[in-house]
Amino acid sequence: MSMALFVILADDRSPTAVAWQKGLNEHDVPIQFVKGTNLRRQGVIPLRLRGRKSSFQFFIESFAEMSAEYPQLANITLPSPVIYSMVYQGDFLEAASAFYAASVLVARFGGVAFDPSGSDFITEGELLDAAREFEVLARHK
Repeated sequence: MSMALFVILADDRSPTAVAWQKGLNEHDVPIQFVKGTNLRRQGVIPLRLRGRKSSFQFFIESFAEMSAEYPQLANITLPSPVIYSMVYQGDFLEAASAFYAASVLVARFGGVAFDPSGSDFITEGELLDAAREFEVLARHK
């Protein structure tokens, strides 16, 4: 089963993979994107989480289209918003990777995290807590 996590960003604050990786490093988030990761080539983003191979699917979505589908997004007032969509399968390590990555988009780049399955906004702290829980579950699988 696929699950998604959205982070809405002002277009001028949406990072490249290099800037995102720098933010991950500076926030001590245990993710390393594979060298040469390019966010313009949307699809699977391979990475390592504490040295373990992982990934998530990455897409840049239209804010207008997504806010038509999710009316809760209409209240977001970022200039020229874009949506970074991180999709993960039922794999706990993929989920941990997506939540860790999203936490830095919120903390470092002013993003707003949104869970489309529950139609809920998520804070940076909640993203980190969920990432840690998924990581623990991945170790015990």
